Amino acid sequence: MPTRSAHTAWTGGLQDGSGRVEFASSGLGTFDVSFPKRIADAADGTTSPEELIAAAHSSCFAMALSGGIAAAGGTPQSLAVTADVSIGPDPAGGLRLTGIKLTVRGKVDGLDEAPVEADEVDPEVLRFRTLHAALHDAMFAVIDASEGEIRELE
Repeated sequence: MPTRSAHTAWTGGLQDGSGRVEFASSGLGTFDVSFPKRIADAADGTTSPEELIAAAHSSCFAMALSGGIAAAGGTPQSLAVTADVSIGPDPAGGLRLTGIKLTVRGKVDGLDEAPVEADEVDPEVLRFRTLHAALHDAMFAVIDASEGEIRELE
């Protein structure tokens, strides 16, 4: 299996410094990062570790869900997965991820209507977690800490 790489070059201190993160494997681009903008309400053209985690989680979940739907006999016509990653203070000091909320919308042929409440999620949907175990084990460790708000199916 392949290894994917990113590289970050940082200059300055935490509060006054900045960096650039490069998607080295794909060559898709280089993006600005900044700690003050990381914790601000507006990103102002910079990315953050949380946004990168959200991108990884939403894309991985969409792939796994598509595969799971097909394995269950359905045909995914379209899936839109949004991951909202929250950051907040860590009681031990510093910052920590405080939750990940997945919102899934899609059009699927050949299966019964999907449940809409998180506590009604079919065990087959939860099985998708194992399809990409390495990423999801890391993500679900954070989700488990988010006071039970795992996902919202709409």
